[in-house]
Amino acid sequence: MKTGNPSHATLSRLLAFILPALALTGCASPGFRDAWQKAGTSPPPEDFSGPWEGTWTSEKTGHTGAVRCLVASTPDDDGLYDFHYWASWKKALTGEFHVRYPVNHVGDKYYFGGKHDLGKAFGGIFSHRGESTGSEFKATYSSAQDEGAFDMKRP
Repeated sequence: MKTGNPSHATLSRLLAFILPALALTGCASPGFRDAWQKAGTSPPPEDFSGPWEGTWTSEKTGHTGAVRCLVASTPDDDGLYDFHYWASWKKALTGEFHVRYPVNHVGDKYYFGGKHDLGKAFGGIFSHRGESTGSEFKATYSSAQDEGAFDMKRP
């Protein structure tokens, strides 16, 4: 007969991989902090680009935390937009990452999504889909170790 809480064991394994990475990143990088502060002094764009902030929530564990995102105002040479995320967990651990996705503009909404390989140690393939208006940013994410949602608004 197995003992212990399976969800606790899964969380422990996940944290064993993620905590070292978060410890290395610490708080937001100077690049993210500077870009965030600069974006906060500009009027919000009318499209989906620029700063967003809100919360992330894991559907598997119920954990939640703060999340911020800076979306590039123009696509790169491949037509992809840069999404630079910063997130916290338990107010003490933070991390950040970049993903690049195509964006489709239909009516007053912007749709984005795709997949990004974060490496096996960090959950493998990270899938992300969402939509935004000029004032709301809603997205879902999934990886081998977690799935959940981002819910953000303009700061």
